[in-house]
Amino acid sequence: MPKISYRSQEHKNQARLVKRFDFDEKINGGIYMPKKKVEESFALDEGEYKGKIVENKIATPQGYEYHETFIKVDTEKDIVLKVGLPYNITENTGLGKLLHKFGCKLDAGQEVDTDEYLKPDMTVKFSVVKKKRDNTEFSVIVTDTLRPAK
Repeated sequence: MPKISYRSQEHKNQARLVKRFDFDEKINGGIYMPKKKVEESFALDEGEYKGKIVENKIATPQGYEYHETFIKVDTEKDIVLKVGLPYNITENTGLGKLLHKFGCKLDAGQEVDTDEYLKPDMTVKFSVVKKKRDNTEFSVIVTDTLRPAK
C-alpha cells in the first residue's frame, strides 16, 4: 500500500478519525472522506411554514463573511433550509433587521452574539417560495418573513 502524505496534522487526525469508525473511504486531496448517500430531490410547496433553528454559522466564501441560520422545517421529510445574510449588523442591513425582529436592540458599538437572539431550538415561522436555476427547482426562505413563532 502506498504511503499517504498529509498536508497538516489536522488532516492526519481526520484520516485517523475516519479509520477509527471504519467508514468506506476515498481520498479527496489527501483527506479521507466517508461515502455519502444520494438523497431524494425535493421542493416544498410555496407558503407559510414553521420550523426550529438548528444552528448558526459564519461562512467565508471568497473572502466575504456571511451569517447562516439553518432551520429544520416541520414537515414529514427531514428538510433543513438556510438563510444566509452578509455578516454586517446595522439598523439597515438584513442581519440587523432580522436580529431586531428577534428582540435585539441595535445600539452602535454594541457587540451582539447572534446565538443569543437566533437561539438553536427556537421555533420560528417563515414563508417559502420556489426558485429555478439550471432547470432545477428548489425552495428558499423569504428572509423578510422569518420571525419568532408565538
